[in-house]
Amino acid sequence: MNDIYPFLHDKSSYKFTKSYFSHLGRVSPYRFATPNPLTSEHLEIVGQRAANIIFDKITSSSVSIIAIASRGIPLGTATLFHLASYKNMECFLSHTSCQGSLEHAYLESNTKYTVLMDNAINSGKTIINVIDKLKRHQIVPDLIIRLFDRQEFDKFGGNTTTFEKLVGCPIASIFYLSDLIGSLERDEERSEIIQYALNYGTNEIKEYIHKNFTYNCNRL
Repeated sequence: MNDIYPFLHDKSSYKFTKSYFSHLGRVSPYRFATPNPLTSEHLEIVGQRAANIIFDKITSSSVSIIAIASRGIPLGTATLFHLASYKNMECFLSHTSCQGSLEHAYLESNTKYTVLMDNAINSGKTIINVIDKLKRHQIVPDLIIRLFDRQEFDKFGGNTTTFEKLVGCPIASIFYLSDLIGSLERDEERSEIIQYALNYGTNEIKEYIHKNFTYNCNRL
């Protein structure tokens, strides 16, 4: 079973509904967010996928996960448990507020592989604020992990690559819009989201659509 399925059938996570996103400056035909409440199945999937991302990129045997409250904390916790299963892996978890308060952040991690985790990056203000404050303690994140990448440009023409240049490190996602499109069961939903992606999506998602949904694209 595709890992994203449990999130599609949870009405608090994926919704096929028209929603206005201010940082995009437009109405989207869908929403995808951290489920509320989170189930053990959700956390198992998120933790395993995020741990695999970190393990593939890590350059140290010591990892410090700094979760951004509040939604990043359960994601970071689930990831920590899976990372701890790897042999010879030293793992730490702490958190910071969405305003950038470092009161509960682990500030002795400048020699460790540092990962920031949050549910989303919208305007980018939160993550940039947190990174600026961490740098004052000589902590420079090596990786940012979020739950979902919409694979589209915002109203200023920015996308994941733009944000990576701003924050100075790679941004990885547990799920992508391509995962969502490829797993939808209703043609009506898929067609509308595909049309939206063709209008506002990155080259990466457009290439995915044209490669896998040629018939659908010809009908749109």
